[in-house]
Amino acid sequence: LKRVPIEKRLEGEWVSYEIMEDTEELDERLTLIFKKGIMTVKEGDDEEADMLFLTNTSTMPKRFLTSDEGDLTYCIYKIEKGILTICLSDSSDDYPKNFEAGEDKVILKLKRAPEEKAEENP
Repeated sequence: LKRVPIEKRLEGEWVSYEIMEDTEELDERLTLIFKKGIMTVKEGDDEEADMLFLTNTSTMPKRFLTSDEGDLTYCIYKIEKGILTICLSDSSDDYPKNFEAGEDKVILKLKRAPEEKAEENP
């Protein structure tokens, strides 16, 4: 795999507002941070994991691949109207074909994290 620059619109911090596994909505909330080939995943305020990722923006839908200690996860994504939608296959060694909920699929919908404003000193 050759390193491909990250799509600029993907860079930054995203917060989930909906996560579907198979056809059930999960109560979990995740924060994903994309920066320089690393995707950091935070679950609430507790756990944090860094994964390598590679994007392929020449396909439709766009794709990215993550590697966590050698385990690969195949994802497709789109960014529309400020919403990042990611679909990943839970058990496959191939990319999902669409963004529809279904068996062995996880769909995340995320919004940009609000930027923290610097406190002003009076």
